[in-house]
Amino acid sequence: MLDGEQQPLKGTGTGEAAGSLQWLERHRLSIVLLLVVLAAIALGLYALQLRNAAPISITPVQTELRDIKVYITGAVAQPGVYAATSGERVGDVVARAGGLTAEADPVAINLARRTRDEMHIHVPAKGESAQAITSSTAPSPLRPINLNTATQKELEALPGIGEVTARRILASREADGPFANVDDLRRAGVRESVIEQIRSLVVAE
Repeated sequence: MLDGEQQPLKGTGTGEAAGSLQWLERHRLSIVLLLVVLAAIALGLYALQLRNAAPISITPVQTELRDIKVYITGAVAQPGVYAATSGERVGDVVARAGGLTAEADPVAINLARRTRDEMHIHVPAKGESAQAITSSTAPSPLRPINLNTATQKELEALPGIGEVTARRILASREADGPFANVDDLRRAGVRESVIEQIRSLVVAE
């Protein structure tokens, strides 16, 4: 062996490994605590992101509703034309007409059926042949309301005719005599648009 050559130190690798194990053993608790702290920080940041995230808004699907007119006849307290909402139950509209009378046959009519515009709802009396509900295409067997004999309630049942207008019509009929025709309602202060709305529902006889 030449002078000056250095021999490798025996056991150096083993000593370093043993030293590392000893260091890990001494600092094991600190390392575990550090990992726990880092995990807690990560969870906190994730929760903060979720909290600041924009909420997802769900827009409910709305069913289109519209105002309609329904004609109620038969064994109800106040027959006439009533405003309703498309799809409303027949029973709700019948209740608006004062409900069924004692003579009504509730089994002969489907009160759970939904309404539609220009629907004719006929409530049969007991013993009457069930006519029930007819559509707007079926002819109505009843006569229109006579302006010269109609009562306050019958006039109020017409679309566009409220309590005040009905009183004006009755007052005009009493003061100025019978109405010659439907257009004669102008003398009672009835608007042109209302006259056109009820033209097919009334007569002057």
